[in-house]
Amino acid sequence: MIILRIPTREQYAYMEVQLPEDNTAEEAFQVYKEMTNMVTRDPSLSDKDFNRVLDNYLWGTGTMTAEEYDTMSPGQQQIIQCIKRSRARNKAV
Repeated sequence: MIILRIPTREQYAYMEVQLPEDNTAEEAFQVYKEMTNMVTRDPSLSDKDFNRVLDNYLWGTGTMTAEEYDTMSPGQQQIIQCIKRSRARNKAV
């Protein structure tokens, strides 16, 4: 059995992946790269996807899915929250 330990962002934390013995070194390395990318990438929508979601939120249905919101970076979420608060203020007037 091949055991891969991928460090995470938390101190002293890691993810462990167990692969069968019959995996090649190339396959193990590919799994390691995929797992490392999952841990190190910053979650965010691409500019194109964010613009699509934002346009739909502003001019379309006025809603978005939880998955779209969860995929956004903190900066993108902050923009949506500012728009949401602005809409709430305008409805109160």
